Parts: sequence; structure tokens; C-alpha cells
Amino acid sequence: MSSPAMLPVKVPPIGVLTLAASSANLGLAILSPVITILRDDFSASADRAQLVLSAFMLSVAISQLISGSLSDRFGRKKVLLGGSVIFIIGGIGALLSTTIDMLIGFRILQGAGAAACMTMGRVIVNDVYQDSEAARKLSIVSSAQAIVPALGFAFGGVIAEFIGWRGSIGIMVMGALLIAVMSYLFIDESRRGDPVLFRSASLIAAYLALLKTPGVMLHGLTSGLAVGMFFAMGGAMPYEFDRMGIGPLEYGLFFAMTSVGYILGNFINGLLVGRVGVVHMAYLGSLLTALVPMLMLAGGLTGLLTPLWLSFLCFCFGVCNGLVIANAMICSMRAAGRNSGAGTGLLGAMQMLFGGVAGSAIIALGGADHFSVTATGLLIMALCAALSSFLAPNSR
Repeated sequence: MSSPAMLPVKVPPIGVLTLAASSANLGLAILSPVITILRDDFSASADRAQLVLSAFMLSVAISQLISGSLSDRFGRKKVLLGGSVIFIIGGIGALLSTTIDMLIGFRILQGAGAAACMTMGRVIVNDVYQDSEAARKLSIVSSAQAIVPALGFAFGGVIAEFIGWRGSIGIMVMGALLIAVMSYLFIDESRRGDPVLFRSASLIAAYLALLKTPGVMLHGLTSGLAVGMFFAMGGAMPYEFDRMGIGPLEYGLFFAMTSVGYILGNFINGLLVGRVGVVHMAYLGSLLTALVPMLMLAGGLTGLLTPLWLSFLCFCFGVCNGLVIANAMICSMRAAGRNSGAGTGLLGAMQMLFGGVAGSAIIALGGADHFSVTATGLLIMALCAALSSFLAPNSR
């Protein structure tokens, strides 16, 4: 069993890192159930209202590339504090918005701040802990992160019913404020080695080097596809549950089982990763994940799929993902070396990109009307994740 690295910093409270890493989940999950209320309040079109979510996701994806590299130059704590302040400012602006366009603009600012917080929460774990211990700690962070969308899907509508969609954004502001205060009090600088100069040329060179590093890209692809499948499911599953007669409130509870499974998967990972190894655990998890959309597709084609059975398969998907994501992320960040901050940003951007593109593609190809399209799309992503894990260094 590996032990924590001996660094001249106090080990940060895992709760603070979890809170920081959950910032993007908070920004998405708690607002998703109230998007129709928000649309009606502004008398906006459905496409325009959807930008409140998609613009945030795009901002998170792009901003992670920048925040990760900034942390390699200026340090993790400064970027974390700066990101939390931007998250607060964007939240206050969103809270006071009087037009849909104004809200979208401040949501983009929110996304930039959330990206910095999320990236730092992950990379500090990579800085402070080694190998399987880092995977264990990141599994804890990931497990706690899963609670955020579970609660957001299940209770976001309830919050909006009592205090409106602005109340949901107010909760985001309070969360961002808590991140800022806790980070200032309890996080020490954890970056190792000399600063990496932040210039446009050096930034491009760093990302080009990362793109050419098989360990970064293949493990990152495994992690990105695994996270992308979750976001794609979140966008496509409501249509299938609706066809089964399951309403929004019930759907939130049924789909929340995905997050419950993810928490269990991370718990199992923490028990086994020391013996199995980080790389091999990611590979095993990716193989098991591919079985779930196979069963979904079989159930859909045979007409045997029921709400409880589909919810159980979502739970199984979460368990398998819990064996993949933290391990693949640690492998990818390790392979990035001294550019681990930039590597973490690239990793996060890949996750958001796969989620956004895959979800939109599945719906565009008919996933809203035919569940077989959704299951096939998820299966293709799962098989690609298993292949990338198989091809990654030391996976066999």
C-alpha cells in the first residue's frame, strides 16, 4: 500500500477538495430540473433556455484548459481562490439577471470559475498523494461528487417550487462562498517543482506534448468517455422513462440510482485498488461497463425493459463507472508529469466535451424517440473506452 507523499504542506481536508471538485456538478444539477420554469419566467424559447445549461458546460470545458496551466505557473491555491471568487461574482450576476441573455452571460462566467475550482480539487489530490492512495482519495472525492447530481435531480424541482429558480442560483452562490472561505483557511500550496512559465507559446507546447503522450491521452480517453456516458444518459434517459409513464419527480428518483451506484463503485474501488492496481482496475471497470448498455439494448429490443429494470441497469452502470473514472484520471495525470495541472484541465475538458457532444448526437439521431439509438450510442462509447484502456500503457 502506498503512503501519502511527504510534502512540506499539511494534508488538505478531503471535504474541502470534494467541495471544490463538485462546483461544476453543483452548477449543472441544481438548475437542470428548473429549466422549464426559468424558460417560462423569461418567455424564452426552449433552445434559448437550454443555453443556460449548455453555455455553462462549454465554459467549464474550455476554462479547464486555461486554469490547469495557470496552476502550473502560479500555484494551485491562487487559482482555486481566484476561481471561487469568479464563481461567486458570476452567481450574483445570474441571481440579479433580468433577461435570458444576461443570465447566459453570467452563467458563462460561473462556468469559468467552477472549472478552476473543479480542476484544482482534482490536481491537489494528485499532488499530495501517490499511486493507489491517490486513486483512493480521488474515489472519495468522486463518490461525494456523485451526491450533488443525485440531490440536484431529486430535489431541484422542490427547491424551485418554494423559492423559485433564483433560489437555486442562490444556493450556488452560497456554495461558491463556502469553497472560497474553506480553501483560504485550510488549503496550502501543493504544486511540486519549479513553476512552468505561462506564455501562449509554452501553453500550446504543453498541450501538444500532452496530446502526444499515450498515457495521458489513452487513460484520459477512458475517463472522458466514462463521464461522457453519464452526461449522455442524463440527457436521453428522461425520454425513455417518459414513454414508460414515469413523471419528472419519479424520474429524478429512478435516475438518482446511477449516482448511488457510482458511490458504491468508488467504495469497492477503495477496497480493491491497492491489491489490483490503479491501471488494471480501470481496465477491468471499463470491460464491465460495456456489459450494461448491452443489457439495455437487449431489453429495449425485446420489449422486456421496465422502469425498475432500467433503473437497476443505471445503478449497475454507476457501480462500473466507479471502478473506472478515478483510476483512469490518476493514470492520466501521472503521465502528464510536471504539466499535471494542464493535464488535469485537458482531462476535464475531454469529459465535458464527450458528454455534451454525445448527448446531443444521440438525441439528433433519434434517441428521444427510439431507446435502441440511446443504448447503441452508449454501447459504442463503452467499447471505445474499453479499447482505449486496453491500449493504454501497462493495462495488460
